[in-house]
Amino acid sequence: MEMHIDLTIDLDIEKGTSAHYAAMVNKIRSLAKGASKRYYITAAPQCPFPDIYIGGALDNAFFDAVYVQFYNNYCETSASSEFNFDAWDKWARTKSPNSDVKIYIGAPASSSAAGNGYVDAATLAKVAKDAQTEFPSFGGVMLWDADAAHSNNRYDRAIKLALSGGASPPPSTATTTAESSSTSLPELKLPFKDPRRTARVKRPQGFTLIQRGATPTQVATIKERVLSSRILRP
Repeated sequence: MEMHIDLTIDLDIEKGTSAHYAAMVNKIRSLAKGASKRYYITAAPQCPFPDIYIGGALDNAFFDAVYVQFYNNYCETSASSEFNFDAWDKWARTKSPNSDVKIYIGAPASSSAAGNGYVDAATLAKVAKDAQTEFPSFGGVMLWDADAAHSNNRYDRAIKLALSGGASPPPSTATTTAESSSTSLPELKLPFKDPRRTARVKRPQGFTLIQRGATPTQVATIKERVLSSRILRP
């Protein structure tokens, strides 16, 4: 029995330059035409729109899904007045080369999985269900990460149940840092550092927060300063 395995390439770009990603994605699409496997190409931008690193590629290449990191920024799920899924939905419907691209709410699965932005399961379930009802591009919820969700009283299961029509999880009565030790997975002894410590958990070195309402000139100045400092850093 022949088995066909689909492949996914995810671009989570948080340092360096924004150049050439669109060309890379388009080349992969070209090479994958007619292949027996299905190649899915996704991205995980930070929620400030447009993303400083991958925004250009999103405008000029075909992505199947976009997992927006709504945490560690002013537009995270914990800041309801600044939550900007609407901006990403508008982009999906009016500018994305893939008119059927799906936008996912990226959220930390426990209080220790991100620097900022964690909300309890009941709060995230409401945010996700509202987006599911209001925005045509809504695709689901992405959690960082599976280990954190499993250890946090199966946070993933509560969100899935709420989105599939089940009862929403009750509001948390415990502190957000309390996690059941009975369900925790053992820490793996690896020869390299856990990537959660540097990938999505902490902002990149030299991170500069762009406040909502900044003028185009202010945004351009901040982006130029950030890019220069990161490109030139030894």
